Amino acid sequence: MRERTIGIVVYRSTPQGVRFLLLHTAGPYWIFPKGRPNLGEAGDELTTAFREVQEESGIRRAQIRLVDGFCETYDYDFDVHTPGGGSRHVKNTAVFYLGETNESKILVSSEHLSGNWFDAPTAHRKLFYPGGRGILAKAVATLKQRGLVV
Repeated sequence: MRERTIGIVVYRSTPQGVRFLLLHTAGPYWIFPKGRPNLGEAGDELTTAFREVQEESGIRRAQIRLVDGFCETYDYDFDVHTPGGGSRHVKNTAVFYLGETNESKILVSSEHLSGNWFDAPTAHRKLFYPGGRGILAKAVATLKQRGLVV
């Protein structure tokens, strides 16, 4: 069974064009805000997505407007080391919505080293995982279709 992580590709419009929020976890790992559902959030992906964005960046639900119809996914697998020297294989599906904010201030959680707003080409270079780069490409295409300068 695949576990789910849920997040939002948060963007804001600036005079220089659209900027995307990325969070730096460690080493080369820059990602979009996302996380696992808490107890009681099963079946309510948007509650999880908004909570994760607020916990990880300080941007509140009321400060984000979702883009209708955008919900994209990618699958990824990894191994987790368990106590006693073993490991467990985890299969995940990442689910992302797209949301606009006017907020530029980021209050990065202790889970991350930093966060910042990047133009699309820079965000593409910084995103570590291919799945994240694919989600960014879909977000950029959606925003261009809506007439935004990306």
